[in-house]
Amino acid sequence: MFVQSIDPILLTLGPLQFRWYGLLYATGWLISYIIIGNEIKKRKIASEELYQKIFLYALIGGVAGARIGSIISDLPFYLKNPAEIIAIWHGGVAFHGGLVGLILVGWWQLKKHKIDFLKVADTIVGPIALSLGIGRIGNFINSEFIGTTTNLPWGVIFPDVLGARHPVQLYETVLMTAIFIGWFLLKDKKLHKGMLLAGFLISYGVGRFLLEYLKDPSGVTHIFGLTWGQFWNIPMIFAGIYIFYRARTK
Repeated sequence: MFVQSIDPILLTLGPLQFRWYGLLYATGWLISYIIIGNEIKKRKIASEELYQKIFLYALIGGVAGARIGSIISDLPFYLKNPAEIIAIWHGGVAFHGGLVGLILVGWWQLKKHKIDFLKVADTIVGPIALSLGIGRIGNFINSEFIGTTTNLPWGVIFPDVLGARHPVQLYETVLMTAIFIGWFLLKDKKLHKGMLLAGFLISYGVGRFLLEYLKDPSGVTHIFGLTWGQFWNIPMIFAGIYIFYRARTK
């Protein structure tokens, strides 16, 4: 068994605190930015200057959407603790909200500059999956999204939590890394436009839906008998299937 004793605070300078959570997510997005930039340049999709602009807009939209999604999924807590709404450094971002924010802002910018949305989406889904996988390590250090109890040798004992738990945060890191590897192996193949996006939506949606069963249900808000994570994965999976079907028929 592993005891999670890593201090979430990496460094303290006076009133300022630098956390592993923020560092890991920033590192993930930096890696994503570099990989996507190389792919955009190789495929001659946009100039470097335009790419930087669109990436920044999409990043802001993704972060804002992720925070809003997190607040919606745990609304009673944030109503009781309104100061926590802006305390994003404490953790609390929802992937599905971030995905919606990123897609909406990205689609708006790409349409504005007359760039094919699906072509860009196929280019970015792999690096984005990798960046999110790195970020989940920050959730692990923050002891967020605790798993159910387990006797498996890789079970983790978290601070102030009874019993060894499934490290579901790291399971998601593995899932995201696998999606990135799949994207990397397929990105230069002659596939129908939208196939890589569809593959990402389906594989993540199914994987995340199943992983939700390994999360501790106490304190988790449910809707129609499902966790919010499972609920939002359903339209994500169907969207992936629809895009895959459309890509095949065209």
